[in-house]
Amino acid sequence: MIPAENHIQIPFEEGDENDCTELLRLWITEQNTIACNADLDAPDCGEYGSIFGVAIAEMARQMAAGAAQIHGVGEEEFLQELTDKLLGALHG
Repeated sequence: MIPAENHIQIPFEEGDENDCTELLRLWITEQNTIACNADLDAPDCGEYGSIFGVAIAEMARQMAAGAAQIHGVGEEEFLQELTDKLLGALHG
């Protein structure tokens, strides 16, 4: 397997006063599939469905903003396509 570089920045610098818990981690495998892991035992997560739903929505918002900036894609268009793909994957 070819080692991948992790070039996505963690939003908090070491020593920041922000306490945080990693909830989700995603990988793209050599076979071009997505593998993920979620920390369902994370402390202070409240209702798990809610916190993971909010996490997915925040990731989608950041992805849309990044796609708009890097690729010139409209944020609303990106989010609509993402939503369609998500619903298709969930029901398909």
